Amino acid sequence: MIIDSKLATISVLRDVYVAATLWLPLLLSLPNAALMVLGFTLLSMVRSAVLNAGIHLQAVLFVTGLQGIGKTTLISRFVSFITKGISPNKPALFFDLGSSLAGLRIAMTTYRDLPIVADDACKSASKAVQRKREEVLAQIIREAANAAPIMKASPGGNQVELENAASVLFTAEDTPKNESDLTRCILVKISEQPDLPEELTPDMVSAIR
Repeated sequence: MIIDSKLATISVLRDVYVAATLWLPLLLSLPNAALMVLGFTLLSMVRSAVLNAGIHLQAVLFVTGLQGIGKTTLISRFVSFITKGISPNKPALFFDLGSSLAGLRIAMTTYRDLPIVADDACKSASKAVQRKREEVLAQIIREAANAAPIMKASPGGNQVELENAASVLFTAEDTPKNESDLTRCILVKISEQPDLPEELTPDMVSAIR
């Protein structure tokens, strides 16, 4: 049993019938990569309780695979239940590492116990651009694992140190280059398009309490 008596009481599925007839067959049909993403997403929702119990979580989920193989689609099935109020059909906590870095850092310090996606750390033909992307990726991994503070300017102009409060899922074509960053990643490698059942929807995931 992963969750012990020191943590808050968590009701995963209150309806045993639903668990036996719907969720269990669905889980048994999922590929390993999908189970890893689901497990990390559920863990993100009890992150504070786990930390308060003295269990140190210093890892991010890192999904890798060729471009177009379905990395973002896989993650979307599990985390898209968090939507924007003005655009209910759009996931709220998806960020592009190439253009949404400031927004990603704000989300990391604001949305406690929610999964945040840093999407598509793609390759570049330019060596200089690629090197910069790798540096940014490494820094975000350290910040997400609370191995480095998130710096934010205060209204007075001073720099304030903040900590990540969320759980971050990355997608990329390659794994991080630095070995110390690799040790902070739970790696999920996709070699073929994930075969996901139609019944697996964000609404299904959000139904877990």
